Amino acid sequence: TPSTGVKRLLWFDLLMTGYLDLCGAIPEDRKEVDLVYYDARDVSFEDVGIAPRMLEAITEAARDEDLTGMENLSDVLVWLAKRGFKIRLCVDEGVILSERNGPVRDFLRTLKNSSTGNNLEVLARRVFDTDGRRRNMHKKILVTPIYALNGSANLTYSGTTGNEEIESHARFGNPNYNRVRTNCEDTLIESGPINWDSLPED
Repeated sequence: TPSTGVKRLLWFDLLMTGYLDLCGAIPEDRKEVDLVYYDARDVSFEDVGIAPRMLEAITEAARDEDLTGMENLSDVLVWLAKRGFKIRLCVDEGVILSERNGPVRDFLRTLKNSSTGNNLEVLARRVFDTDGRRRNMHKKILVTPIYALNGSANLTYSGTTGNEEIESHARFGNPNYNRVRTNCEDTLIESGPINWDSLPED
């Protein structure tokens, strides 16, 4: 998948989820969005690949939630959370703690400090091998009520702009959707809250 395709799939899945919710087509018991990523930053919209009328409807609805724009990933996640979606984002703890990864911590703090009640949860996954050495949670998964996206692309500038990536995209009802969702849930269950006091100063 070229990098432009990765970003289009990411935005399409999230924005179409929001648009269908505006239309009343997402059941209340399926209003969940889960993200499990080794590295995640506040990537921006560019060519989103959806109809201008749909994007206009989404932007107008976001204004009703006191959001001034829908330009970044954080904007979309906060908007969905304000609409009642349960959002869970998990990032590898080693990536969060690395001193060079200030943009990761900035993104996570933006989500943590958003006014979404208890609808948006930010988590860290700590992985050690049997010898006690730190390893990585290297997954890259997005699960929405309509699609599951799984592959090699992180939520970074390179992963969504410059690199060629391998991606699997499965719709709800497809066995691959259930497989990806189960994989994502397993990681979230094994994750925990971020110790914000232990993070490096940015």
